[in-house]
Amino acid sequence: MGSDFRTRIREKLLTDELYSSMLPEDFSDDFNLVRSGALDSLGMMNLVIFIEKEFSIPIEVVDLVEENFLTVNQIVSWMKSKGTSTLSLS
Repeated sequence: MGSDFRTRIREKLLTDELYSSMLPEDFSDDFNLVRSGALDSLGMMNLVIFIEKEFSIPIEVVDLVEENFLTVNQIVSWMKSKGTSTLSLS
């Protein structure tokens, strides 16, 4: 699941115009999305909506902290900490 989730997040970031103009195509999973400007508050909300729809999981207000969304690796880690390791793709 971790690699499927990682792949879908990377695809979203690289294909959505909201993010893609700020990202190098070969960005690493440790690339700081916030510091680069690729993920601002609007981008984070867009990504949250994508995660909720794509993986059918509710995201709570307490989850909406910058630390959970700094890098692809941190997003995947955060999702695993929510017990989502067995979720299937929609």
